[in-house]
Amino acid sequence: MGGILSGDPIKNPYFYSWNRIFIKYCDGTGHQGFAEDPVIFNNSKIYFRGDANTRKALYQLVVLFILGDATDVIVTG
Repeated sequence: MGGILSGDPIKNPYFYSWNRIFIKYCDGTGHQGFAEDPVIFNNSKIYFRGDANTRKALYQLVVLFILGDATDVIVTG
């Protein structure tokens, strides 16, 4: 990964030593979307659950990896 997620101190001098987490999204809503009902497209149902997926991932990070003790968190996207 590059940019702010790079572990290379030359390419990312400010944050290279920080813990980095990349949460990939798969529903095209950029982590914010939520639709109660699926959208029909080309006879297929598409479910938008980016918000729920992101909330669950962050919950897991807080509970399992003690992200709640972090003093600085950067969210980018």
